[in-house]
Amino acid sequence: MKILLLQLKRIGDLILTTPAIAALRDKFPGARITLVVARECADLLPAIASVDRTLVTRRKLRDVTMFFAVAREKFDYCIDFTRNDRSALLAFLSGAQKRVVSHRIKIQSKSRARVYNEFARHQMREMHTLDYHLALLEPLGHVYGVSNKVLAMALSDLLLASDAKRLTWIEAGAVMIAVDTLVHNFLHRTGILHDMRADHPYGPRCYAPGGCATIIERLAASIDARRFNPGFPANFPRFVQHAIWRFCAEAGLNRCNGRRIDDRAPCKQTDCPVFENCACVALKPA
Repeated sequence: MKILLLQLKRIGDLILTTPAIAALRDKFPGARITLVVARECADLLPAIASVDRTLVTRRKLRDVTMFFAVAREKFDYCIDFTRNDRSALLAFLSGAQKRVVSHRIKIQSKSRARVYNEFARHQMREMHTLDYHLALLEPLGHVYGVSNKVLAMALSDLLLASDAKRLTWIEAGAVMIAVDTLVHNFLHRTGILHDMRADHPYGPRCYAPGGCATIIERLAASIDARRFNPGFPANFPRFVQHAIWRFCAEAGLNRCNGRRIDDRAPCKQTDCPVFENCACVALKPA
């Protein structure tokens, strides 16, 4: 299966498209995915690992070569995240059996709408741009939504993989923290939230001042991540957050999670490496 993705807008729009690209790869791991972007986004392409081929439009005569490359590929599916004349031309040249775009095109431009044969029923004004991009994948089969947590993770990874000369980007990626239930519940069960006088349920308060994210930032400030990898920044909150997640997750060390622990009682995993120093606080009242 060959899939063409068209995102010819600015770098922010491309970043908000990356979770949709990752979801598409998860849904169709054997597909050959080609991504076309604007020249302003070319520097970000090395950080997008879920595509097999990338093409760049430069709004010059040499784009003709790129147009021929698209036409020769004979795609099965084309998803247009851009909705302008140039992307419509590329969608037409793709020869894809299924060409997907926003329903808005069908309303605003009947001539351009003839290029497409699938229209996402959602409108961008009704949802976040990230969710809208995911909605465009619906004609290819059901794809589960991506939360803000996953967006933060994707954005952090993109920034960390940027040009090493862009220190501001790398520093921004290093400090971005994505708190999920595993991380929050670990901080609760170990008694860290209680000791820091930061008891709270999982949710928005995890990112509020004094919440889980603040605690992870404080922990990171006392850990030199370069001891684990010389290429890491010394202060690396995302590394600490990910280490906690891997300790808990079934896909990691599979220690501190609801499948191994009765949430209504204190933890009894005496073989756990942190058991002697853990408060073993029950997650839920009995």
